[in-house]
Amino acid sequence: MNDAVKVQRDGAILEVTLDRPKANAIDVATSVAMGEVFIAFRDDPDLRVAILTGGGEKFFCAGWDLKAAAEGEAYDADYGPGGFGGITELHDLNKPVIAAVNGLRAGRLRRPDPPVRSRQAGDRRGQRPRRRRRLRAGARL
Repeated sequence: MNDAVKVQRDGAILEVTLDRPKANAIDVATSVAMGEVFIAFRDDPDLRVAILTGGGEKFFCAGWDLKAAAEGEAYDADYGPGGFGGITELHDLNKPVIAAVNGLRAGRLRRPDPPVRSRQAGDRRGQRPRRRRRLRAGARL
């Protein structure tokens, strides 16, 4: 197991922490390790939900590791089972994965409809808009 991916199990909950200081960027080795974790999560009937979070307070995840790319890691390398980040191509993952975003997130997933839904507190996207009352001139309140 890659030291950058820490896994903690609490009953039916699996907590996956991406911990690669400074920016929690994902290189090939980290992506392969995350893929193995999410495949094990998918195949374990006792696990019901996974929580993905980032170590540290500055970044949740900076996306692709540009330092590794500058050192010669190919952009089209084999990112292992599940594709980049271990989850973008894991289409048969039928359990929820919660992204606990703590800090900045950068980059983006390759799919337009990622299996991880991210929502910050106070964000009302995906909910019905609040109905506004219109007042007419001379109307009673």
